[in-house]
Amino acid sequence: MKRILILGKQNPIASSIYNLLTSETKWQVDLEFDNYEQKQATDTVLFPILYDKKEIKRVVAEFQPNYIINCLTFDDIDFVEINKKYAWDYKYGITESLIRAASMYESNIINFSSEYIYNGMSGPFNEEHLPEPINYYGKIKLGCENQLIGSNIGFVTFRIPEYYGGVSLLNSNIYYKILNDKKVWLATNSFTTPIYIEDVSVAVLKALYKNKHGFYNLAGNDYVSEYEYGLRIAKYLEKDTKLIEPYTYSLTAHKNSANKYLRGGLVNLKAQTDLNCKFVNLHSGLSSIKYQNNIT
Repeated sequence: MKRILILGKQNPIASSIYNLLTSETKWQVDLEFDNYEQKQATDTVLFPILYDKKEIKRVVAEFQPNYIINCLTFDDIDFVEINKKYAWDYKYGITESLIRAASMYESNIINFSSEYIYNGMSGPFNEEHLPEPINYYGKIKLGCENQLIGSNIGFVTFRIPEYYGGVSLLNSNIYYKILNDKKVWLATNSFTTPIYIEDVSVAVLKALYKNKHGFYNLAGNDYVSEYEYGLRIAKYLEKDTKLIEPYTYSLTAHKNSANKYLRGGLVNLKAQTDLNCKFVNLHSGLSSIKYQNNIT
């Protein structure tokens, strides 16, 4: 029987994976570590918890998992650009500690990376495209990928674009901002391939069943601008579209924030063929969310 340790209680991806694994398998699954301190939940700026290496080692030693699914992360690219050292110590430091702990108990690691490891100008990208990060967030994600490549442990890295589904008051991506009635400024010329959170969980489950290793790009079947994506979320969730402000992104006009991709997105062909994953389009994904939340 597999023993699965998931880290990152407040991450909606972690919750989705936990719910799927506990309902569809008889594996021993544990969910540990908050992403943020509870007292910070109402703060404007949320600093993730920097876990001590000894604490990480203690949790891994206590559970001795076959797989560690690391969902200790945050998705605010502008926060990362401003707080480079903190962000590096957080993500890179946690990955480094997990690799050391995993090597002691022959654990494998499942890691989540981003479309931001690519140049953002010629997407959608497949696994063969060479990394060329366009901001510090992407550099940290690539650094963690390289840590795993250089280690002696088994790993799977899932690169994901914008994701939607589940519930979160703390997450800073487009879907959760709209879900929580926050004002958002969305680019009309920045394109990506949003993925339904449950499709991410299914990909993880299938990789575990098949004992896969290596890299997989995950993505939905729509290629849309941020602005179109936001409008469709608002339409299905019956949110006020007046909270969505369109703009045209240019590097020179936004020189004080993290660089954004123009032609981002990921190609999901390898995951389709190798993991036998089927990815839904925005209509199907948002319709499922609408049904689950009894929105008429």
